[in-house]
Amino acid sequence: MFAVGSEMLLRKATKKDLQRILSLSDLQSPKKPDLSTGLNVVALADGEVVGFAQLDKGVIYSLIVSKKRRRKKIATKLVFWLLLHSGEREIEAHVLEDNTASQKFFESLGFKKTGKKGKSLVYKLVL
Repeated sequence: MFAVGSEMLLRKATKKDLQRILSLSDLQSPKKPDLSTGLNVVALADGEVVGFAQLDKGVIYSLIVSKKRRRKKIATKLVFWLLLHSGEREIEAHVLEDNTASQKFFESLGFKKTGKKGKSLVYKLVL
């Protein structure tokens, strides 16, 4: 566990968190994350899951924050937790072309756009 300020805690996600992770998504039928692979972290505030991130083989596959809790640096803290605990020297994030907010977010953390993969833009951070 990793305390972040007085009101937030970051820890590895467990299967018990899955329903709360799925409820964070704006999608009608969000893709169920596979918590048995990669590095998975949740952000907790007031005992409630308010954010989730997944990194596997150097790629951030999922990064989501509760709509009510956005713009509070939770996504930044989740990404930094992944960087700290992964041991990876290069991290990629695949961001949908129309998701300009996520593109700006990753750029603000130092990620550089390196190409395209399907409908996603590829951002890379080299440590």
